[in-house]
Amino acid sequence: MPEFPKDFIDLCHSVTAKRPKTVIDHILEYGFITTEDLSQASKKISLIYCKKKS
Repeated sequence: MPEFPKDFIDLCHSVTAKRPKTVIDHILEYGFITTEDLSQASKKISLIYCKKKS
């Protein structure tokens, strides 16, 4: 995985919205994200959101 400037990493970690944060964290960890990864992440986020509303 390529090295990114510290300012860029800090900016990425400053994102707090769940969906974008999930995508950014996955890309920083693995270097890419697939549509399958996005689908699975979306389902997990939806479940968490539904549990919080109950």
